[in-house]
Amino acid sequence: MVPPPAQPGQPADAVPLGQPASPAPAPEPVTPFVYEVVEPTTPSTTAIDYLLGAFAVVGTVAAVAIVLGLLFAGTLIAVRRARGTALTGAGSASTRLDLGARLGPTSAQADTSDSAPGGTAGGPESAP
Repeated sequence: MVPPPAQPGQPADAVPLGQPASPAPAPEPVTPFVYEVVEPTTPSTTAIDYLLGAFAVVGTVAAVAIVLGLLFAGTLIAVRRARGTALTGAGSASTRLDLGARLGPTSAQADTSDSAPGGTAGGPESAP
C-alpha cells in the first residue's frame, strides 16, 4: 500500500490518522564520560617572593602618592595664578610667619632691659 501524499501544512513524514505509527528505534546504550581533573602544580613561594611583593606594594603606593601630590600642587599653583596672587605671599590676606626676618628690640624688651641686673633681659646675647 502506498501512503497518501502529505497535505499542505504537514511535514512529509507525518502519519495519517487511523494508521499505526512505526515503532521507535531502540535506544543506543549510554556510556558515561569520566573526566579526571588534574590541577596544575603551583610553584613554591619563597621569602624572596614575599619581599618582592611587599616592595612592589610599597613602591606602588609611593608612586601614587607622588603623582597625586604633584597633581594637587599643580592645581593649587594654577588656582593662585588664575586669581592673580603672587606665589611669594605679597598681597595675600594670609598670615605670614616671617621666619627669616631679623628681630629687633621691641618696646617691651627695651623696658625690661633697664630693670634687669647687668642691663640685659636674658636674651641669647647674655648667655655666658
